[in-house]
Amino acid sequence: MGFQVVRYKGLFGAEAYYRRIPFGSAVSKLFRALMLRFPVPQLTAFSQVLLQKPVVQGAA
Repeated sequence: MGFQVVRYKGLFGAEAYYRRIPFGSAVSKLFRALMLRFPVPQLTAFSQVLLQKPVVQGAA
């Protein structure tokens, strides 16, 4: 499509949800720590992407 990624921010986690499940909060914290250390964009719950279309010289 010709766009360049200027900035990407992946969001993940729902710790409030996992508080109701035994050991859920601990698993959520471990997952969050791993995602911060080894980010995997496909595992994010929400992504915010800022794109920019490159300027083409000589195009009208």
